[in-house]
Amino acid sequence: MKLKKIIIVYPSFERGGIENILVNLINELVRKKILVEIITISNKLKSSQLLKPSKYLYINYTKEKKTIFLSNRINLALQAAKLLIKSINKTNHKSSIIFSMQSSMIPILISKFYKIKIVARNAEDPISSFRYSGKKIYSSAIFLLRFFIYNLSDGIITNSYGSKKSLGLFLLNKRKICAIYNPYLKKINIIKKNIKKKQILAVGRFCRQKNFEFLIKAFDIFSKKNPDYKLILLGDGEYRQRIKKLIISLNLSKKIVLKGWVKDTNKFFLESKLFMIPSLYEGLGNVVIDALNNNTPVIASKCKSGPREIIKEGMGGYLVDVNNLDQTTDRMNYCIDNYKEAIFKTRYGRLYLNRFLIKKGSELYLNFLNKVLTTKKL
Repeated sequence: MKLKKIIIVYPSFERGGIENILVNLINELVRKKILVEIITISNKLKSSQLLKPSKYLYINYTKEKKTIFLSNRINLALQAAKLLIKSINKTNHKSSIIFSMQSSMIPILISKFYKIKIVARNAEDPISSFRYSGKKIYSSAIFLLRFFIYNLSDGIITNSYGSKKSLGLFLLNKRKICAIYNPYLKKINIIKKNIKKKQILAVGRFCRQKNFEFLIKAFDIFSKKNPDYKLILLGDGEYRQRIKKLIISLNLSKKIVLKGWVKDTNKFFLESKLFMIPSLYEGLGNVVIDALNNNTPVIASKCKSGPREIIKEGMGGYLVDVNNLDQTTDRMNYCIDNYKEAIFKTRYGRLYLNRFLIKKGSELYLNFLNKVLTTKKL
């Protein structure tokens, strides 16, 4: 039977690329007259960017109920589970599918109990995520539990081929994994000649994964040779105070600017000479796509997945080993000294941006969801 309804489970809408991807996907599904029901425990959804509510879009929302006994993430997942069960009981299982965007373990178990098919999204390299985790005992338990439950799912979508490869090491049936790049770009920008300021840009959450403390140390060395340059950091998060203390300790308060989250990052990309992504690991790295789309040269850490795929293994930008200070500062200096080459690489990377267009990615998502629904077993 043809797919008629998708129940999307995403408890907490977080600021950043994931929310934009989901809004893009929902809008494309609604345009194709697929009924979309969103299960969420958040009022942060950018409803203004969604197509106007119609018979094809329903947001199933309840206010978050705080508890001192459970972590925020587990609490949100359990509240979303209650909404999901209510939705399943009103749904035709033969023409519907669950698509879990976050905290997928509970939705997978629910889907097995109620005998409705489910596809989960995995947005990071699970091996690297575990490797760089600070809480090893807790992470080990979650790591093993996740892969046990993921084997029960009907399908899994990863946002990069590197993540697919890592995930495949732990799944009994690798055919149920499908790598689909994020439906992210509305269009590929036509870049006219733009004047770059003497500034370097980085964008993301202030957390362990994004590794901004390392970037600040690299910039400290870089600024000794290039004293006129500034580092602009767009974002916020639990590491904000740590980052501020490091900036003060290195006497870089006049050279590093913390802008917080901004609505329109394009202006900063267009003005910046370099874009840095020093992450310990990534699923994909939408900000790298933004950089190329604004003709800004990229220096990225050589994660197992994500940035290296976007910049075509260094052909469309520069790759450096994770946490390698000498390589990173050398490459920053090289890019500034050889800027024509850096721009040439960026233009090469732009040739492959059509992989991330909203329409293309959404079509691939819909095709896979239909395949899972109509196939007895992948």
